[in-house]
Amino acid sequence: MRTELSSTSSEIDNNLSQYARDIFSSYDTIGDDKIYVEQLGEVLRVLDVYPTEADIKKYQSYFDSPEKRITFEEFISCFKDARKNMKPVSMEEIIEGLSHFDKEDNGMINVAELRHILTTLGERLKESDVDKLIEGHADPEGNIYIAQFVKEIMETDLKM
Repeated sequence: MRTELSSTSSEIDNNLSQYARDIFSSYDTIGDDKIYVEQLGEVLRVLDVYPTEADIKKYQSYFDSPEKRITFEEFISCFKDARKNMKPVSMEEIIEGLSHFDKEDNGMINVAELRHILTTLGERLKESDVDKLIEGHADPEGNIYIAQFVKEIMETDLKM
C-alpha cells in the first residue's frame, strides 16, 4: 500500500473503530480478517460514508489489484480519508437542485425526468434503485412533489 493513507485505527474514536471493525469483519468471507479491494466502496457505504465512484477508484488504486485482500488497518486509512472528505448535502440543497427541473414552477418534477436525472447524471443510480426511491411518491399524473419527496427520502435514510 502507498504511504499516502498510512495511519492506524487508534486515531478514530474507539466506538466508531469497533463498529467499523464489525462491519469490516462481516465482509470477510474467508476468515483471514481481510476483505477484497473491490469491496471497499460497499463497506464504506455501509458505514454511512458515501464516496463518489471516483473516490472509490482512487482508494482501490492504492492497492495492487481489485482481487487483493486488505487488512482492517489498510481499510481504516481509506475510511478515515473518506470521512474527512465527506461533505454532507443539506435537504435544501437537494430541493434546490431538483427545482431547476420544475418546468411548471409548481414544486413538482415529472417521474420520467427524475428517473432520467438519477440514472444519467452525477453518481448514477441503477433503475431498480430508482424504482424503490420513487415507489409511492408519484401522483396520478406521474409527478412528484420535490420537497416532500426529498424530506421523506432523507428521513427514511436517517432512520436506517
